[in-house]
Order: sequence, then C-alpha cells, then structure tokens
Amino acid sequence: MQKEYQSKYINQLIERFNPVMPKLKKIVFFRHKSGLLVAEFYDEDLIDITDKISEHILADEASLYNTFLAELDKILINIAVDEVYYYRVKSYILKFNIFNKSVFTELRFKRNLSINQLSIQSNVYNRIIYSLENGEGKNFTVDTLFKYMIFFRKPFFYFLKGKYKKEFATIYADELADNELITENQRDKIIQHYS
Repeated sequence: MQKEYQSKYINQLIERFNPVMPKLKKIVFFRHKSGLLVAEFYDEDLIDITDKISEHILADEASLYNTFLAELDKILINIAVDEVYYYRVKSYILKFNIFNKSVFTELRFKRNLSINQLSIQSNVYNRIIYSLENGEGKNFTVDTLFKYMIFFRKPFFYFLKGKYKKEFATIYADELADNELITENQRDKIIQHYS
C-alpha cells in the first residue's frame, strides 16, 4: 500500500526544473535495498509518463534531467527501504509576463498551420493557443511550454522576452563553451543571435 509523502521541497524542485519536466500530477517512489531510488511520474490523467519524459528530453537538457533526479534523491534520502510512497504535485502556472507573446503566433504562421491543425499536431487545447496568441496566457503551464518546445524544436529561452532571452542564451552558450563543444567565436554568435 502506498503512503502519501508530504514535502514542500519536491514542488520547489519541479518549479526549478520546469523547462525539463512536463506538468506532473503524481510521483510514486521507493528506495530499493541497494539504496537506489526508483521513481515513476504520472500526468494529469494519472498515466505513467516516465519513459515518455526520458525519450523526449532534448540532448542538451539530458544533464538537467539527471540533475533533477539526483536532487530528488537527496530530498528523499531518509525514506524507508521498500516502502512505496506517492506525492501529489501542486499545480503551478508560469508567469506569462516574461514571455514574448508574439512568438507563439509567428511560429504557427511559419509552419502555415491553422489553430485547429496546431492543436491536433501539438496536443495543446485550442483555447490555450487562442489565449497565448492574444497575449493573455491563461493557464499557461510548463506542460504547454514543453509541448511547444518539442513541436517547434526550439529551446526554452527562444520563447522569452529580450533581456530574459539574452540571459538564458548566455548561460547556455557559456555551458557549451566551458565543455569545449563550441569555440568562443561560436559562443559570441549564439548570444548575438538571441540578443
């Protein structure tokens, strides 16, 4: 039988890593005798999406996802071995004022898609697309942003306003340069492109 686990830190962790994680409703976890933490993630319909998350993580976000799992492991370090727990994730809405509202319409136009076509292909509700394109951002969740990122193959910071976009692009470019995946010149070009 599953025991409910209470912790404000898990929700804070999910919010910190919201570019990586889709909207979750429930996490089920237990610690094996070996010390390994086993976790399963469930969406709003309580469907297990653990495999789906790992399959859809973009290559440059894989390290973030692994860091998320490591941080979750630290929070749950003291749970009893072989006891199964569950955690109900609190809903959270993204602050829409940091996003470039026009980018949502521009991306759809570039693909020559109607709102209905985009809704069907991206699995985002029509009313949410209307809200985003009208600059309202009602119920704009991490799950919606995640779907846009995957469908349009754009990084998180692509959707941000100018100053936020530059800050996140700089962090991303610095990380690539520090790991010698790009040259300093390429780093500067990435930052310039998103400025």
